[in-house]
Amino acid sequence: MRLRFQRGLAGLAVVAAMTVVPVTPAHADDAPVARLTFSGDDHIARYSAYAFTSTTAGINMGVHLNDNGGRISVSVYGPSEVWHSPQSGVTTDNFDLILAAPSGEQLAAGTYQDAYRWGIGTGNPTMQFSGNGRGCSALIGSFTIHQLTVVDGAVKKLDATFEQHCEMRTEAVRGRLLVGVDMPPLTAERPVPEVSESVALQNWLPTRSVLKMRAPQRRAVVTGTVTCSGGGTFTYRGAIVQDSSASGTYSGTGPCTGSPEPWTAHVVSTSGVPFRSGSASVTIEVFATTDAYYLLGGADRFLDMQYWATIGQPQALTAGPAASQDGPAPAGARPAGATTGSHLLVRKPIRRH
Repeated sequence: MRLRFQRGLAGLAVVAAMTVVPVTPAHADDAPVARLTFSGDDHIARYSAYAFTSTTAGINMGVHLNDNGGRISVSVYGPSEVWHSPQSGVTTDNFDLILAAPSGEQLAAGTYQDAYRWGIGTGNPTMQFSGNGRGCSALIGSFTIHQLTVVDGAVKKLDATFEQHCEMRTEAVRGRLLVGVDMPPLTAERPVPEVSESVALQNWLPTRSVLKMRAPQRRAVVTGTVTCSGGGTFTYRGAIVQDSSASGTYSGTGPCTGSPEPWTAHVVSTSGVPFRSGSASVTIEVFATTDAYYLLGGADRFLDMQYWATIGQPQALTAGPAASQDGPAPAGARPAGATTGSHLLVRKPIRRH
């Protein structure tokens, strides 16, 4: 795999001021504040977000420069500062991160792509992120040094982002490492969804040729709100099941603004049995990217709930658009001269003289 190393990235405020001398341990009181944040859907992050700050009580964190300026090593032990799903057998979080330039080179501002697992001895950059008893036997990843200042062999300023794919899979963990730079407040909050207590039932006409009959179908309409902050986005998905016969799924996205954001999903049964008035089971999952700066959230499964709702009586026949990507396509405009009966759409015959 070809190595690509880019310096002076456009659009990034890159500062590189490195003076490498033999490493001299800095006094603990002189160590700059460090913060490690990450999230992902791989088996290390496990659909969760984490944040650790060196000055937070109960967190032990160390950032070290090794290999004559060619490798940065981070270790952290303590409770995450943002909520994440509890993990069996883990009482206190413990993670390690390594970012290393190709052998014999010093780390500098720029992007390091095609990074392999640290310690395998290739000419590529290397990295390694592991923790809570989980790691990679092989990996591919990349990292960017946005800012780096080294004084007397110690990291004084650092802004780095990274991405790692264990076993070359599509699932990934993404994170940010900050040392001695301005750190915006952590704003990752668990989204608070609200779902309507009842689900409406709506008739609709599927899109078909106007020369053919169109039998009306029914779709369930479920609504709710999601509140999350951080300037990111939320994704919701779920299903409606009625007596294990009629069922359909829905999904959509919305912005994290700090205020309740409404959402509406139009659900068509895909089981061959239409929805009808009566009791139904509604499930919903909410995922959120709650902080784009710290790369927190990602695929976090912040909420997974189920409730019972009563589908009301059918509303009037309508050809309105569906609000969900899983709903039906909007019906086309009705042609001139068409009339609508209760169950079909026909065109008036054209008389020719």
